[in-house]
Amino acid sequence: MNKYSTPYIGELIDRYMEKYKPIETHITEDGKPSHILPIPKEWNIKVPGLNYKTQKVEWKRVTEMSRHSCNGKLIKITTKSGRTVTATLSHSFVSRNKLGNPYTIRGDELKIGMVVPIIK
Repeated sequence: MNKYSTPYIGELIDRYMEKYKPIETHITEDGKPSHILPIPKEWNIKVPGLNYKTQKVEWKRVTEMSRHSCNGKLIKITTKSGRTVTATLSHSFVSRNKLGNPYTIRGDELKIGMVVPIIK
């Protein structure tokens, strides 16, 4: 809608999940439901995302939102430059292989010394 804002992701998802009808996908191990909300193209919600071919950050259209309870422990990553991010062990991260090509890796598969770019 030609507007720019930087809401906290949890608040944004909660607002949309309350206003529209999410789809219950399954019940998690802790007995809580997991939901997705398909996002129509007309809403034109975009977020910064990695283009794997060019290795540049660009605006990408959001196709769905999901909400589920946190499964297990959290991981806190601190980069060489001092940036930090906290996420679940099942959260997807981007790293680079020996040839410098980006690939997706789960938080529980990360090792100390791996490259994990974190957007400013």
